[in-house]
Amino acid sequence: MRHFIYILLFLLPILSGKSQTPEKPLFFSTLNAQNGLSQNCVTSICQDSTGYLWFGTYDGLNRFDGYGFTVYRNNNLDSNSLDHNQIREIVSGSQNSLWVLTGGGLNRLDNRTGQFHRYPLGEKALQLHATATGEILLLSSRTLYRYLPATDSFAPAVTSPHPFTALAENRKGQIYIGTRNRGILVYSPAFQPTGHLENIAGFPSGKAVTRLHSDSQGQLWAVAGNTIGRFDTLFQTFTPIPPGGQAMIDKTIRAVIDLDSSHLLFGTFNGLFLIDKTTGEVTSASPSTGQPGELSHFSIYSLGKDRQGNLWVGTNNGGINLHTGYNDRFRLIQPERFSGMIGTGTEDSRGRLWFSTEGGGLLSYDPATGQQHNYLLSDDSRQAYNSNIIKALLLSGDTLFCSTHEGKVFRFSIPGQQFTLLKDFRYNNINSLYKDSQGGLWIPTNTSKGLVRLHNGEETATFPANGGEKRFSSVSAITETTPGTLLIGTENDGFYRYDLNTGELTHISASHFGLPENTRVSVTAFYIDSLQNIWTGTAGNGFFVFDQNLERQPSLWNLPGPEEKITFITESPRDYFWIATTRQLYHYHRPSGEVLHFDAANGMPFQDFSPDAGLLTRNGHLYLPGNKGITVTDTRHFPVNGSRPPVVLTGLRIDNREVTPAPHNSPLRQPLANTATLTLRPGETNIAIGYTALNYIYPSGNRYAYRMEGIDPDWVQAGGRREAIYSNLPPGNYTFRVKASNDDGVWNDNGATLRIKVLAPLWLRWWAFLLYALVAFLILRQYFIYRQRKQTLEHQLRYKQLEQEKAEEIHRERLRFFTQVAHEFRTPLTLILNPLDELSEKTVHISGIGNTLTLIRQNTRRLLSLVNNLLDLQKQESGKTELHYSLFDLHEFMQELYYNFQSVAQNRTIDFRLQLPDRSFPVEYDRGELEKVIFNLLSNAFKFTPENGTITLSATLRPAKTERETDTPVPQNLCIEVEDNGIGIRKEDREKLFQPFSTSGKDLHGELLGSGIGLSVARSIVLRHKGSLTLREASPQGTIADICLPYIPVTAAIPATVSPETDEEETAATLPVSPFTPTVPRTHALLLIDDNRDILTYLKNRLEQEYIIYTAENAEEALAIAGRQTVHLIVSDVMMPGIDGNQFCRTVKSTPALSHIPVILLTAKTMTAHMEEGFNAGADDYLTKPFKISALKARIRNILAERERLKKIYSKKLSLESAGIEVTPDDRAFMEKYTAIVRENISNPDFNIETLCTRLGMSRAAFYRKTKTLTTLSPAEMIRNIRLECAAGLLKTTALSAAEIAFQTGFGSYAHFSDYFKATYGVSPKEYRETGGSE
Repeated sequence: MRHFIYILLFLLPILSGKSQTPEKPLFFSTLNAQNGLSQNCVTSICQDSTGYLWFGTYDGLNRFDGYGFTVYRNNNLDSNSLDHNQIREIVSGSQNSLWVLTGGGLNRLDNRTGQFHRYPLGEKALQLHATATGEILLLSSRTLYRYLPATDSFAPAVTSPHPFTALAENRKGQIYIGTRNRGILVYSPAFQPTGHLENIAGFPSGKAVTRLHSDSQGQLWAVAGNTIGRFDTLFQTFTPIPPGGQAMIDKTIRAVIDLDSSHLLFGTFNGLFLIDKTTGEVTSASPSTGQPGELSHFSIYSLGKDRQGNLWVGTNNGGINLHTGYNDRFRLIQPERFSGMIGTGTEDSRGRLWFSTEGGGLLSYDPATGQQHNYLLSDDSRQAYNSNIIKALLLSGDTLFCSTHEGKVFRFSIPGQQFTLLKDFRYNNINSLYKDSQGGLWIPTNTSKGLVRLHNGEETATFPANGGEKRFSSVSAITETTPGTLLIGTENDGFYRYDLNTGELTHISASHFGLPENTRVSVTAFYIDSLQNIWTGTAGNGFFVFDQNLERQPSLWNLPGPEEKITFITESPRDYFWIATTRQLYHYHRPSGEVLHFDAANGMPFQDFSPDAGLLTRNGHLYLPGNKGITVTDTRHFPVNGSRPPVVLTGLRIDNREVTPAPHNSPLRQPLANTATLTLRPGETNIAIGYTALNYIYPSGNRYAYRMEGIDPDWVQAGGRREAIYSNLPPGNYTFRVKASNDDGVWNDNGATLRIKVLAPLWLRWWAFLLYALVAFLILRQYFIYRQRKQTLEHQLRYKQLEQEKAEEIHRERLRFFTQVAHEFRTPLTLILNPLDELSEKTVHISGIGNTLTLIRQNTRRLLSLVNNLLDLQKQESGKTELHYSLFDLHEFMQELYYNFQSVAQNRTIDFRLQLPDRSFPVEYDRGELEKVIFNLLSNAFKFTPENGTITLSATLRPAKTERETDTPVPQNLCIEVEDNGIGIRKEDREKLFQPFSTSGKDLHGELLGSGIGLSVARSIVLRHKGSLTLREASPQGTIADICLPYIPVTAAIPATVSPETDEEETAATLPVSPFTPTVPRTHALLLIDDNRDILTYLKNRLEQEYIIYTAENAEEALAIAGRQTVHLIVSDVMMPGIDGNQFCRTVKSTPALSHIPVILLTAKTMTAHMEEGFNAGADDYLTKPFKISALKARIRNILAERERLKKIYSKKLSLESAGIEVTPDDRAFMEKYTAIVRENISNPDFNIETLCTRLGMSRAAFYRKTKTLTTLSPAEMIRNIRLECAAGLLKTTALSAAEIAFQTGFGSYAHFSDYFKATYGVSPKEYRETGGSE
């Protein structure tokens, strides 16, 4: 029987087949772009097999779950996305697929994978249709196509020489195809022609059929030319709708739908129209009345009904309109005149309603006409509100008794419309009035009299009770159970039953309510139901039901919380009770025990009802007055949402990371909703499962409960929360279940289910324990063997250690010897170089001598470089070597090396070749170190290549095989090869040659044995460049030395290169710092902005050794970074897409939270006007391209140093101007406003950072960053310094004591004030006053 009655009420109109046409216009709510819709022109509406709603717009496809939209758009880089953003039509197909016709073609969304499949169209599609069996049909101008799942393609089903225009299907599966001028073609479900509707009386032959619709009764409706009508396909007749209806409907009909069994709904260019299927009568379903609930736009594009029967209307520019049949079950009557809190209501004999108001006097409302009128106690405009407060109301015949907050009771004559003072109890609220069956008027006062009864001109305040007398005080509610028997509720002591005739008095205290004896029971409402039970509402204790003998009945149900205060109780037909509290309205059905609650989540206009002020009228309308107006509902025709919402699993998070379906490395192979079993690997035990109920009628009122079987002992009530979170799930098998209720509390107990399997770690499986036992046995066995062999092994190890130590000692001595010799060679080589320089200057005029001397000088330098190899080897082994990167031209570099060996090649008749790429390009390496490597390899090649041999030096760019361990991915390698056809190197000797002091014997030209360190140093240099150096065999003979270095394209200008003659120390001094070298601690952060990624990379590599670097490719991204990170300086390009650098600079300088950040602009614009434009935008400096990186570094250092000086001074002085520092106007204005607010609150000890941030209009984080950047002081320190400065001024200029000054400047205690003052000024407050502040 659970929910049976509600479901029966929900299905009754459908089962009866009667019209559901509303007596008034359809009431709509709206969803648009502000709610997340991608665009407000809604062209198509569809509900898929899961229950999601889909809306097509001119800018994307939208999926709606009742809470929000998920938008699908075209992505040019993703072939599995929509092919176009303009959506024309959406239909739901079989196997949970969705078909979308767009401006670019046809798409199928596979909900199991979330991917779109595209179907290119050879001709323009007119209409997309899904048959009752789920088959997809596509109509073009002359062909009807059908989808073939086996081949995933479309094939023609019907072709015709007559141009097609429209398509429809009836209940039997027959297909109707409208044509341009030959009527309607009829086909069987197998696409065989079965009829032709053309020359039929009443049908406009020769007109284009623009719209076809087969209604729920199987009748075919057609729009042809300017005629709308219905076919009787059995008798071959056509019945147009009446001429009046034809004229009313706009012929631009875009959608047709069955509203119910009796009416069609037409969506047109000019609104919605209803057509009676039987009579053809046309009425407007969306007249413009200026009332709430109208359509958001007059032009209709699409119509749809979901499985709950909700009507969805897509408009041209007003988004989506929703009519549920539940939108207006609660209506709000708002007073036309300000009336404050609206209170007690009553209904007179003519059906007019009367309400008391706080400030608007007596409010009259006519439900039939909606007219309102206020009757005022006083017309004095000076006291219009105070003099027109009516607290309670009582109707007696044609007279209304009204009580006020001043203790006065008036009579109001309804026919005469006049107030007459009845009684004045003087300045006491009278919150309720009651008239008993004997004509006595009961008035609860707050005077010493308490409850007063007026009868026949007599006033009674003391009542005979149980042989004595009784005064009733703090009375809150009064009613009469039988003539002469009263119930008198109190504010803190339960209620009394008093027999007016016999004086019998019965007290119902806390114990009668089943509460502890000392509980305060405040009675707020009484109601005597049809069974003469007494319903008693309280404040904070719920409600109770007593029978006629005052015996408490079993509790029916409990209110959600003790804070609930009952304001009204009443009963409507069929045993329905309505209970209003200050927060909600409850609907209780006594026979079934079902309880529904209503609040803002399911349509209540507001939730603050007046106490004891409800009214149930004779026609069954319930009025609930409150602070915003009056809520009204029809209790006799109250629709209840009986549909059980489908529950769908929506998402999975593991360790707070969203999990998306993927073929590999994901626990989901398809969306969670289509997953039966979820397998989690060890470590994936912190999960969150999302779910939702697809109920579109007040979805915020949906409620959820979930349970993980094996974890949760019972259902977890989640309220409106749509996610279940579990941490540290142990290994095992679980079943997750979730169920949901709709807005009216109807539950879908089946819900959704997900099986979960958590795998155990490898070390906890059964075979792991078996392995543990085996390993333990082997360990014990090996331990005994180890003990036996230990002494032997220790002896052998000691012997090897001695050998190794001896070999290392010999190696160190050998290295030390060669290093000392190398140092000795440097002096004579230097003495050779200097005379060579002098000789070069004196002989430049002699032909040929200059070139010879240059060659001598270069090779002397080479000799010095080779001597330095020994020092490099020593540095290499001590770890003291550093790389100094620079930009240089590859062609120039290789050609220089080539020319240096040309004379050697000529002397030895060796064919020395150079092979370079077609175009030159800049590279960035340590030029001097790289030269050493290639020089060494060329020297070795010339040593071991015979006369008439060949040596080739080449450079090429090759794709990188792997991504090396660098900060930046390297897509290419620069490969330099030295190839000779000499005697070659044996394979077993190739690696040995890279060991220090390894040689290969005497060369072919009789030269002395080499040092054996060149290749060792060369490989070390290449490895420090993150590259590789290898030797391999050439074909047919010889050796190839292959250098592979990571190559990153560089677009910056090539600086002047360091010549080969420059000494190593000079080179190190001039080259930039290597990005691979360690850097000093970085304290300042720079934000670099440029739309050229190469420039960003270059600047970042040059600056990140000294600063923390943030990068952005556009101004919007940069503003976001500056808003959340602490940035000390910004370097920005001027010419950028979107917001350019100048506008970006203006934005930074005009934003209070960012205006303190200095900005340097970079640009290729060199005209003075362009520079002035940059400075006018607020730039702190301006550099034109190309620029030297050293110049940029210098300007950055200067600006940051000046800012640091400003902060140090400001941390000691509160006035920047007094410190001689110029600041920007925005920063000055910020600091002046900052200090002014602090000074205004100088004596307020409760003044804090939150108050200051509120006054400044900034978040706490942004405020802290700005003040810390400008002053180095935290906000709290800044406030304290301002207070101390004011205190110092008062010590010098007033006679107040130090304690008084401490209090006036906002210090909580004198001890704290004295400590802070001495720490800041170096003396105590007393000493400061005595010296006059001269310290």
